[in-house]
Amino acid sequence: MDGGTGHQYSGDVLHPEDTGAVMEATQEAIEARDDYDIMYRMITSRGAEVTVREWGRGIFDETGELVAIEGYIWDPDTEDSRLIDPSDGSATEGLEKL
Repeated sequence: MDGGTGHQYSGDVLHPEDTGAVMEATQEAIEARDDYDIMYRMITSRGAEVTVREWGRGIFDETGELVAIEGYIWDPDTEDSRLIDPSDGSATEGLEKL
């Protein structure tokens, strides 16, 4: 995930109490070749705890191998489409429409 910033983030931004459930939900969805839509807590680089919602899906090549996971993370308490940048917890403006 890159939050629209071009950065990739690892599990170390996940709240320790949510890590297992997030990884399990993500893995189950990828194995089922389904989308996932989950809410969890993350810790920003400034140490703040924020609740986020994440939607994503696996991207598979022609042989069925997982090659990437794409998706986005946003603040579920806003009605707009601001994304959360896990590196600092700041919101970035909306999703670009394809």
